Amino acid sequence: MHLVEIDGKRLLSTLGIAVPQGTLFSDPGFAPPTLTGNGPWFLKAQVLQGQRGTRGLVVRVDHPTELEEKLSTLQKAIAEEPCAGILLETATPASEQWFFGCDLDRETGQVRINFSSEGGSAVSASQT
Repeated sequence: MHLVEIDGKRLLSTLGIAVPQGTLFSDPGFAPPTLTGNGPWFLKAQVLQGQRGTRGLVVRVDHPTELEEKLSTLQKAIAEEPCAGILLETATPASEQWFFGCDLDRETGQVRINFSSEGGSAVSASQT
């Protein structure tokens, strides 16, 4: 099973786990939304490939005046790959972040649970 971030968050939410609220825009030509709150915000490409942050597919927007330019840059970056949309979320302040993931260990054929204080591609690579 492959889940993009928004699908995983919806699943966790049905289990009563609090997740940041966001809006998914799946129409590639959507107009920039009106930002609410004080920001910052994140634009996150909903793709199945990893390393989104290092590939420029997660973009921080610090001020509403930056939105249109950063959205355009993100749309160009995902133009050539399958994408389920762009998730817009208000940043959530946190004193700590923990990352959780599951994947298949190809050597043993078993599911590996990854849990770490380090995020992104380092979670699966660390085999914690």
